[in-house]
Amino acid sequence: MSSNLLNFALICLVLSPLSLPYLVSQNSKSTLSFGIYFGPILALILSIQSYAINTPLILNSRAVFLPNENLGFYLDILSGFVLSFVLLIGAVTTKFSFRYLEIDKNRNLFLKSISYVLFSVTVMLLSDNFIQFFVFWVLTSYFLHKLLTHVKNDSEAESAARQKFWTSRLGDLFLLISISCFYVIFRSFNFSELVRTDLIHNWNNKWLLDVGCIFLVLGSITKSAQWPFQSWLPLTMNTPTPVSAIMHAGVINSGGYLLIRLSPLMNQSHLSLVFLTLIGALTAIIGVMVMWTQTDVKKSLAYSTISQMGFMMLQIGVGAYSLALIHMMGHAFYKAYSFLTIGQVVDYGRLNRIFASEKLKYNFNFAFSILFAILMTGVLYLIIDPNFSNKNQGLVLLGILSLSLSQVLQNSKNILTGLITCAAICVLYGLIYKISIFTFLDVLNLPKGMDSSMSLLIDFVLIFAFLTLLLMQSHFVYLNQHRFFRKIYVKLLNGF
Repeated sequence: MSSNLLNFALICLVLSPLSLPYLVSQNSKSTLSFGIYFGPILALILSIQSYAINTPLILNSRAVFLPNENLGFYLDILSGFVLSFVLLIGAVTTKFSFRYLEIDKNRNLFLKSISYVLFSVTVMLLSDNFIQFFVFWVLTSYFLHKLLTHVKNDSEAESAARQKFWTSRLGDLFLLISISCFYVIFRSFNFSELVRTDLIHNWNNKWLLDVGCIFLVLGSITKSAQWPFQSWLPLTMNTPTPVSAIMHAGVINSGGYLLIRLSPLMNQSHLSLVFLTLIGALTAIIGVMVMWTQTDVKKSLAYSTISQMGFMMLQIGVGAYSLALIHMMGHAFYKAYSFLTIGQVVDYGRLNRIFASEKLKYNFNFAFSILFAILMTGVLYLIIDPNFSNKNQGLVLLGILSLSLSQVLQNSKNILTGLITCAAICVLYGLIYKISIFTFLDVLNLPKGMDSSMSLLIDFVLIFAFLTLLLMQSHFVYLNQHRFFRKIYVKLLNGF
């Protein structure tokens, strides 16, 4: 493609979300109705083009008010890849909203607000400048607030939106402090300058880099509903279903995307990675425990999102950036589908709520399932990484995988079915691990993470925490027999 054609395509990509309200209103048999998928398809094509020529697609100009800074659009394989699935989920959600709000007199305003959210996310993802990123980070929150308060005279929705608003402003403050620290170090707001490791290694005041990265983590976890800033997300469940879908599948991933985008910078701050790992693990554990106690399906999905985002942050903290990216995309599609088919989710949840049966006892079968799962994942790790080149992320993630496999063994109808299922999961995980480490890292230019980013003590603490969680889930039906756990249950039921 010629340079002018690529620039034109990039502009069309940025503006594509603004056309969604018009396109979804067209007759389903009309050719224009398929135009809603123009944005995600174009984003995917441009991503492939960027990878093929091994050069990001850049359309920018010098900022008048910021000397030596570039404002515009920067599409590489990472930003384009993430943008393609965001726009796809956005297109489907907008089309769903057109039918969902058929009798709502403010439907057009709602559709415009969704398009503005998607437009803000698009520019944010394609930003190569921290100031531009921050402006559209704030605009995303502003238009999301409009969606959260779409239903007028709903005091609960307005209260939840206010809490979300002030939590976001706190996150904005954290991000501004982080940006200021990085500017002092690099004298630039451009991402391309911030990830230059030669500049990082030449910087003597390492403490300022740690401060900047910690505030970057704090800003990201407020956006991704991590502890202790998670309370706003379950409260927003009174909003229309499309808002929940676009928020849980798209907007909430912004914090994780920012950390992955700046992963070379994060890799230089051991302290911030440890901090992020602990916050992610704690959030994942709290989120799943609260989810167990919820009877409202939408709240259960909200705490599921909190838990999944926590696990994604844990993956980033241990340096598994590509695995976190795969997790982010998989969770986005799953959660969008869950909210847009909420009725089916209710039936599925009733029929398939996985807890151990009352006949289960803490016996040899339970211990055997854990030991055998650990053995399987240990063999898997020796096969996929015999040189222990990624021992930190491998130890934690495969440790958690072994606990998950023990649940498969424990809840299988017979031992043969359980073994076959576990073997299939190990093969699939091994393929994903290989693809993510040896393909995604190269294609997306992500670092492999620091071997020293976590001490052995923290590794074992995390595995012990998830083992405790497994024991609680396996014996959940017995916990109400103890006064202490009955008090904990009440706290969990109220969102901790």
